Amino acid sequence: MGTSTPAQTGLALQTRLKRRMLREWLSTTLALMLLALTLVLAAQPSGLQRLENTLYDFLISRQNPGAAPDDIIIIGIDDDSLESVGYWPWRRSLHARLIERLAQADLVALDLLLSDRHPAWQEDDTVLARAMKTHGRVVLPVMLDTVRARAVRPLPELAQAAMALGHINIDPDADGVIRRFSPQLRTPEGEAYDHLSIVLMRARADVPRLPDTFAGPNGLRIPFIGAPGYFRSIPYARVLDGSVDASVFRGKTVLVGAWGSGLGDVFATPRSVDGEVMPGVEILANILQGGLDGSWIRNASTFWAVLGNLLPVLLACLGCRSLSPQRQLLLTTNLLIIVLGVCAALLYVWHLWWPPVASLLTLIISYPLWSWRSQQAAMRHIDTELRLLNAMESTDGMSVALPAWQQSLTQRVGQLHVALERFRRAQQQQDETLRFLSHDMRAPLNTLLALTENERHGGRQDNPELLDQIDHHAARTLRLVDDFVDLSRASAQTLQARPVHLGDLLLACRDDSWARAQQKDIRLETEGLEQDAWVMADAGLLERALLNLVDNAIKYSAPGTRIRLVLEAQGRHEWKACIIDQGRGMQADDLAHIFAPFTRVDTDAPANPGGAGLGLAFVHTVAQRHQAGLEVDSRPGRGSRFCLRLPRYQPED
Repeated sequence: MGTSTPAQTGLALQTRLKRRMLREWLSTTLALMLLALTLVLAAQPSGLQRLENTLYDFLISRQNPGAAPDDIIIIGIDDDSLESVGYWPWRRSLHARLIERLAQADLVALDLLLSDRHPAWQEDDTVLARAMKTHGRVVLPVMLDTVRARAVRPLPELAQAAMALGHINIDPDADGVIRRFSPQLRTPEGEAYDHLSIVLMRARADVPRLPDTFAGPNGLRIPFIGAPGYFRSIPYARVLDGSVDASVFRGKTVLVGAWGSGLGDVFATPRSVDGEVMPGVEILANILQGGLDGSWIRNASTFWAVLGNLLPVLLACLGCRSLSPQRQLLLTTNLLIIVLGVCAALLYVWHLWWPPVASLLTLIISYPLWSWRSQQAAMRHIDTELRLLNAMESTDGMSVALPAWQQSLTQRVGQLHVALERFRRAQQQQDETLRFLSHDMRAPLNTLLALTENERHGGRQDNPELLDQIDHHAARTLRLVDDFVDLSRASAQTLQARPVHLGDLLLACRDDSWARAQQKDIRLETEGLEQDAWVMADAGLLERALLNLVDNAIKYSAPGTRIRLVLEAQGRHEWKACIIDQGRGMQADDLAHIFAPFTRVDTDAPANPGGAGLGLAFVHTVAQRHQAGLEVDSRPGRGSRFCLRLPRYQPED
């Protein structure tokens, strides 16, 4: 009903922009959350695992190794030992002599596969078995051949002489780096073998019980304590020839294995630098020491991995909703740092690996993605405003060219500035017109009325009818000017909102209209004004709007009728002020446009009151400025009911 004011248009545009930005934010948030979820669940097939491994290796390599443990000693079959003893493989009688030299060691683990007999020195197996049985605390390895689905076990007499057997399988990741091990494996026959490190831990006197097994489907991660060469290592040949005192090994766990460059038992690890590799026996030492320290690294469950990656993305999206671009960038940067810090803390302190690459990548993408989407929304909003400004009549009769789709935000802002400048000029001209109407036109009309009054009181009554006509038209024009100025100001001026008692306003309207009602023998009745009805409103504008409704009711009501000013509660959140008359009423078709400026109903009806049709337009404008509801119910011959609904305000005590 009626045309929209600039304030109403601005509010509508603001609401439309908020909704558009909300839609963009919801779609962007959903896209980012789905992306993070997909990256977490599909890390292996998507190639993201390589980035996670790179971050994991970086964190492991930056961990301070501390002092090397002194209760684990490696006896390495190194290049010097090969040169001293001879080509590999050696006779097993040499291993028997070595075990005899390690009589004071607490535990001995031979990281050597002794599964085949030597055709030339078969008796050496008996000698080695006798030495192992004499020592009593020698552990041998088992290799599970996954290709041929079989277990490579030691020779029966050696397995019988060993204290225990444990598997030594360590499978590299796709990039060839050793990062994890399986605490337990089963043969195709269903026989279970614990890892050799677990077997050694169970055999040690200083380990009261084995830590709970918490291996997932990907096993446990190895906490590589130091770079290759971190553990104490003694050449095999030096121990064999007695160069090393046997007391060195008293109470120690001794690991015997390949250390030489030509034996092939070397692997890349997270501690590897510039192609440096680590012997398998030292990897075994790292696994054993990690178990003794309780520092085996667990993998976060899928639930916690997903939750941990989605949470920082959600926080970044919430920042996109409410923060400026600068603060949003700062938040995203801080979240990246926090995610890396939490990942490192979980790894170093709680020995838990939580892969954060999915959230890191999504966070990096979130800022440019939201910048793009919010800029697109801003450009569409500017296009809408330009179209609306183009629809308004400009003072020079020219319109601003609408932007092309390929134009940037900067170009659109420039066009908007041009359009706003023209709109400001038009607004300035409108203000000048209002000043002209309110002063330059009012002054001559008031002067004209004063002159006619002087003529009457001066005794010059040559043409009294002419003076009456001049008074009538001058007064009518003056009221028209006042109504037009009031309507324009109500549309543009800033609301002076404050707590207002709605009952007091209705009471003031009744008092102001009493004299006019008495002239037509119309009773003004009030109902419910004693209620504590507070609203937040511009008291002047709201009182004028209610007064217009009362004036209209008086004008269109017959003598001897009554007009009711009613205040009632509308639910728990609103107050309703109603003006109810017993006048002529209106047709249903007329109700659709009665609030448009310069609109009057039944102008051809007999004894129809005069007016410019601006009173209800003023009421409609005030209602919209206050975001109030405006209701009208009218029937021909049964009167009209106009109601204003305003939100309740609870004043502070």
